[in-house]
Amino acid sequence: MIYLIGSIVLTSYLTLSFKMLDRLKIPVLQSIVFNYWTCVAMGSVVNGSFPLGKQTLSEPWFVWACVMGVIFFSLFNLVAFVTQRISVAVSSVANKLSLVIPFVFSLYLYNEQAGWLKVTGIVLALAAVLLTCWPQRKEDVPNARPLSIAMVFLLPALVFVGSGLLDTLIKYVEQSFLNENNKD
Repeated sequence: MIYLIGSIVLTSYLTLSFKMLDRLKIPVLQSIVFNYWTCVAMGSVVNGSFPLGKQTLSEPWFVWACVMGVIFFSLFNLVAFVTQRISVAVSSVANKLSLVIPFVFSLYLYNEQAGWLKVTGIVLALAAVLLTCWPQRKEDVPNARPLSIAMVFLLPALVFVGSGLLDTLIKYVEQSFLNENNKD
C-alpha cells in the first residue's frame, strides 16, 4: 500500500513540477536531462555501484532498457508540454488512467480474467480521460495559448497511449527477460 501511495504522490508532484518549470521560466529539456543524471547518481549510491558494466551491455534486456529510456524521455517532454499548454488536470488524468492499457494487454498476454466490474472500470476510465480533455470555453481561460481542437485531444491521447504502452513494455520485459540472477 505504501508503494501505491508513494506512486500517486510522486506522479502528481511530477506533473505539478512541470507547471512550476513554466512559471519559473526554467527550460524543460534541461530539467529532464538533469533529472536523468540525478537518477543515475542516486541509483548508483543506493545500489552501491554504477549500473552499467561490461556484462550489462550484453544482457538481452539491455536493448529494451535503452528503448524504454528513450520512451520515458519523450513522454516526460510530452507530459510537460501538455501540462504547460493544456492543463495539469488533463495531463495527470491521461497519465494516471493509462493503467487501463496494461490491464487490457494482461488479459491477452497473461490470461487474466475480466469480469463486468473490471470492464466497467475501463470504460469509465476512458470516459474520464475524454471528458477531462474536453476543451474549456476561451473566456474561461484568460491568456491561453491557442491550440487547435485536434491537438487538445491528440496530445493527451498520446500521453495516455504512450504511458500505457510503456507500462505494458516494462511488465513484458520484466516477465520475459529478468530472473533472480539479473534483477540486481
